[in-house]
Amino acid sequence: MLEVIAEYQVEHDKYEEVIDLLNRHATTSREEPGCTVFEVFQSSSDPTHVILLEAYEDESAYQKHRRSEHFIANIEGTLRPCLISRQWSRFQRLSTESGSARDSV
Repeated sequence: MLEVIAEYQVEHDKYEEVIDLLNRHATTSREEPGCTVFEVFQSSSDPTHVILLEAYEDESAYQKHRRSEHFIANIEGTLRPCLISRQWSRFQRLSTESGSARDSV
């Protein structure tokens, strides 16, 4: 399982447009094979601070997402010019609902 957190700082006059775009993008992304989670979060104290929480079955599913037509159009095309900054971090899940992933080793 591959987890990705994308963090965006949005231009102040663009955040409503960005939230709409990301909600539509999330819906489409959740339908992709191998995408198990795709959630959009907005800071309670700063509406221009947005985080995406994504989970994929494996690296291949993540790379297919990044090459998808909707990713290229939505994220690289429409979203990118609306951002002050962006960063991605990749994580490996260490715990599950049933306990620590290390318990199964």
